[in-house]
Order: sequence, then C-alpha cells, then structure tokens
Amino acid sequence: MSVTVTPEAAARILQAFDDSEQEEPLLRVAGRLEDGQPVFGMGFDERRDQDTEFSSEGVVVLVSPPSLDWVQGLTIDFVELPNGDARFVFVTPSQP
Repeated sequence: MSVTVTPEAAARILQAFDDSEQEEPLLRVAGRLEDGQPVFGMGFDERRDQDTEFSSEGVVVLVSPPSLDWVQGLTIDFVELPNGDARFVFVTPSQP
C-alpha cells in the first residue's frame, strides 16, 4: 500500500511549495489515534533516515515509523465546500 495524493491536492501542495523555502516538495504526513478516531496532519519537512517515502502526483510523501500503520492506503484530497470553505481531507481505505 501507499499514500495517494489526488491531482487537486497535489496542485495546492505544489503551489504552497513554490511559496516556501524548501528545496524539494517533501510533505510529511503523520497519523495517530485520538479519542478512538484516526487523526492526520501534514506539513513540509526534511528527510530522516527512518522515513518511508511515497511519491504521488509530483509530491514526495514522508512517513515516520510510528505513523506508517496509520497512513497506509491513505488518500489526501483537496475539496471546496459550497459555503466557500476549502480544505485538505484525509480519506482512509475504510471510509466510503
């Protein structure tokens, strides 16, 4: 399994990368259990020796060992809501 970034999410991530001081679009994704529910976060970061890397839509996704089980099969998407709000969403393999 891997981590998938949709084209919509990749466009937003790469746009943010262009505005950053990072040398490479390295996106760290982390997951954990909070109040019985998986919670995910992401942000630009540097490589670490223990990281697992996935590549999707031009984005390199970094995952540290403690988060690996939580993010396996995860899809990162970007959605625009009818009220004008927009955000990244994390879809796990068990979600519809």
